[in-house]
Amino acid sequence: YERSSHTIKAMTTGKRLFIMMLFAFMNAFAAPLPYCLSFNGVDQYVHVSNTLAGNPGYTLQMQTRFTIELWFKVQTFTDGAALINNGWETGGIFAGYGIFTADSNRLLIRIGNGLAEQHLRLDSIPANTWHHLAVTYNRFRRDDNLLAYLNGNLVQKADCYLNLGYPAGSTPYGLFLGRSADTDENSYFDGMLDDVRIWNAVRSKPEIRNAMNAVPDTLKTTLLLWYSFNDGSGNTLSDGSAYQHHGQLINMPDDAWQPSYAHLMTLPCNDVGFRRIALNWSFSPSFDSYTVDLSTDPDFASSADGFPLENIRTSYYVLDDIEPGTYYYRVRGHIEGQDKENEPWSDIRSVSTVTDAATPIVLADFGAVRGKDHLLVFWRTESQVENACFLLQRSEDQQEWETVAQRDGAGTIQESISYHVYDRHILPGKTYYYRLTDISYSGESTVSPVIGISVPENAFSAEITLGEPYPNPFNPRIAIPLRLPSGGKIDVRVFSMDGRCVEVLCEDILASGWHTFFWEPAGLPSGIYLLRVHSAEGVLTSRIHYIK
Repeated sequence: YERSSHTIKAMTTGKRLFIMMLFAFMNAFAAPLPYCLSFNGVDQYVHVSNTLAGNPGYTLQMQTRFTIELWFKVQTFTDGAALINNGWETGGIFAGYGIFTADSNRLLIRIGNGLAEQHLRLDSIPANTWHHLAVTYNRFRRDDNLLAYLNGNLVQKADCYLNLGYPAGSTPYGLFLGRSADTDENSYFDGMLDDVRIWNAVRSKPEIRNAMNAVPDTLKTTLLLWYSFNDGSGNTLSDGSAYQHHGQLINMPDDAWQPSYAHLMTLPCNDVGFRRIALNWSFSPSFDSYTVDLSTDPDFASSADGFPLENIRTSYYVLDDIEPGTYYYRVRGHIEGQDKENEPWSDIRSVSTVTDAATPIVLADFGAVRGKDHLLVFWRTESQVENACFLLQRSEDQQEWETVAQRDGAGTIQESISYHVYDRHILPGKTYYYRLTDISYSGESTVSPVIGISVPENAFSAEITLGEPYPNPFNPRIAIPLRLPSGGKIDVRVFSMDGRCVEVLCEDILASGWHTFFWEPAGLPSGIYLLRVHSAEGVLTSRIHYIK
């Protein structure tokens, strides 16, 4: 028996050793604790210098195009507190770029050059909830070139044609997180920030949506700055981009580093039936599991029977055989080692089951207006069911229809969504008719009523119009818009500054209307080139700047 006893002890010791090794192995490969920075709204901020003397922060002074992305959570909305700011206000006019809080749960996005400015205002931002914000600017786009996306959806836009300018002098301007450039008591941000990215490129809506919860490609030269906020301690905010714009924490002790519950938000429910709803939310590897809560009350005074549900390992939950009606849901991500009861809820989203009276599309508005050189066709839906896409179709006689644009549908959603299309291929003296065809996931289609709009004979200039080439400077390709009031022979060429023709873009007879030419230099050096358009009416020229 003694031998047997030793054997059991050895096995027990070996088992304990194995378990200890297993836990050590699991901890070695466990996801690191995600962090964010919490700002107290009094004196805490992060600063990156913009001085010219050998500091790479100067490259953060974008002038003609950029994208700013960040996750934020506002504790208190006050006028003038900056989430991010690289600018200064003089005489009431802003120079640079910045995102600020305003009273009544609003955000204000400002860009300018000290002589003029443009801004976007975002209303009804819920406090104490994480949101994703992206702002894009493209100086060379013709219309709607300043855009704001909230949680991946376009919510505001404006026209802006400014080259951004920045303050100069010895004052320590630069990029600030958590405060404005001045030291007014209202300039400090009360809330949390996470995952800040700045690009010197214009990111598209799909690019923004697809990367909200993903690590960016840090090898991209267009990524000027990326703060993951996962330092977790210390006085330095590390930049993960190639440019190393490390930030300096000011008046921020180690407890300003907090576990982050960003990267979590509800998503539109694309699988909805008469008695079935599939609840969706964003996925993040930061969370070990999810808790989902459901209620018929938008304020969650009480939860539905069986809710909240814990320990869900997927980013969706299917409700089958549910009573028809409208429901509200929210999600809570769990970080290993944190107290579930104290972890915050996400935003709240409403969803309704499909009723017998439901129609695939509730079209609230559909119209067209005439612009300077185009027709703007717009429509708005109050809800969509199983909608895959919209086809905007045009006709001159209401008999033969051509598709001039396609826009993605939103699946099944009980929210208002707006769409628009610029139709530039139009002629004076004609009437154009438009209709919408929406196509469901099953392939069924529904056609809207027809609208019409006339273009007067004198709507446009009788002269050839050479639009502004964009983007300019460019790499690798530039677009050159040209409008012809009548058909004729057109010659479009590119010349070097020494007068040598380097490319013939067009040498043909073209019809009236808008035409776009594209030039993608091959084997040519960087520099200024001269674009020349020759027609029977004369010669038009424009300078374009190619950069490698």
